[in-house]
Amino acid sequence: MGKKVTFFMIVTPEDLCIADYAVKSYSKIKNIDFELLIYSNYVPPMLKEKYFTKWEKYPYVKIIRNEQHDGKSVQIVQESEGFFEPHGVVLDKELKKIDSCYIATVDADFEILRPNFIYEIIKILDSDVSILGISTDYNPNQRRHISFYNRWAYECECWNTWFVVYRKSNIDFNISMTRFRKENEMGELSIWDTCSYFQISSIKNKQLKLKVIDKKYQNEFIHYGGFAKNIDLDENNIWIYRFLSIIRKNRIFGIPFSNKIFGSLLRKLLFGKADSNRRVFHFDRKRKGNSDITRNIKYD
Repeated sequence: MGKKVTFFMIVTPEDLCIADYAVKSYSKIKNIDFELLIYSNYVPPMLKEKYFTKWEKYPYVKIIRNEQHDGKSVQIVQESEGFFEPHGVVLDKELKKIDSCYIATVDADFEILRPNFIYEIIKILDSDVSILGISTDYNPNQRRHISFYNRWAYECECWNTWFVVYRKSNIDFNISMTRFRKENEMGELSIWDTCSYFQISSIKNKQLKLKVIDKKYQNEFIHYGGFAKNIDLDENNIWIYRFLSIIRKNRIFGIPFSNKIFGSLLRKLLFGKADSNRRVFHFDRKRKGNSDITRNIKYD
């Protein structure tokens, strides 16, 4: 067996400005034998040189560069979050190759502020072999409007994939982790987000458990959300966006209402459009900042 934990992160061009902070945050983890395995999802050569060269200096980082993605005429899969390899497709083909006791799926826009929640997750997994995985967050079954399909749909429960640590020996790699949807005879649409169908099937068919970390650890991490759809934030303004986002979640030195006054209001005033744009599925993707160095995208 290789590392105790492998954190698997997929990075797109739009993620890079926030992923720079996320990758660095793994240096806070101590006394665990781990690796951060980064999968390049159509990151152009110039951006690979700019960011990957820096990240590879961290002793815990390994990068799957995918040089075959560099060609201008390469086929790009259309996916609801952008013109990249779909998240679940990458997980299906890459996770089975990892030689670790635990495998974590982590988003490129998920930053570790303090690592105690990770230590707690590992402690719980070590103590109970019937657990498939532990997530930082959970979404119950809900009916909501899905902008990609422009209709209301029933979205099935999901232990959110932006940070889930799985026990590899409990993963059934015959069950796909891809997004799945089904329409019944009444025309009602049900959607299983990335890993949702895999998770629910594992619980029902293998009698495994999925858990969520205690809420007291919520201030130890931050998930910025939707950065694969980012078109407004770049290396010139990401620092203030990140600063305000952390304040909004954790307050300034514990001062009451400082998160609402300085975080929420200022972020909404300065970056309201950026937040709104990341909640919409884009097809005409005009990039700015880092993403000006782009590939030629074929809209098939």
